[in-house]
Amino acid sequence: MSNALLKKHAVKICAAMVLWLLVASCARQQDMVQQADTVLSCAADAEYFGILDHPVRLSDGKWEGRPFVPDGASRPRAGLLEDFYIFGDIDQDGHDEAVVILWENSGGSGTFYYLSVLEMSHNGCRNCATDFIGDRVKIEGGRVEHGAIVLDVLQAGPEDPACCPSVKRIMKWQFRDGKLKRED
Repeated sequence: MSNALLKKHAVKICAAMVLWLLVASCARQQDMVQQADTVLSCAADAEYFGILDHPVRLSDGKWEGRPFVPDGASRPRAGLLEDFYIFGDIDQDGHDEAVVILWENSGGSGTFYYLSVLEMSHNGCRNCATDFIGDRVKIEGGRVEHGAIVLDVLQAGPEDPACCPSVKRIMKWQFRDGKLKRED
């Protein structure tokens, strides 16, 4: 076979491989978007433990309790932080869990944030564990590393007003014995 013919076949093979990789990448991205939509939809209507002294069932990502006093405006509220979710094998069983952030406010100036692990199944999702992150923190990102949940957050420093945290911090949790254990 001549060099020109070999080059022509090599170019065709390379083009076919690039096309296959692009198609596979697009299919994987579409699967990831579908998985995220499924998780967020399920998480928005799930029941959560560990936020208040009783379970909280979200509806469309929100929950609102009864007023603290009859006809009062102040009441407990909770919800899903819609812009945050990560996936990873938190419990080391070979299947990915979803990690979401919840917020809670009981009428005061504080907004309390919670980390929650959801086990996904064909029947929906189930809250496996929830742990407190902090008051008025800003979640900048997160990931699963070697089974640990790692969050990048901003917290209020000693000179910061409550509205405007500026201290960067990395927070880490492990899932052990059915509970989230903070490691920092």
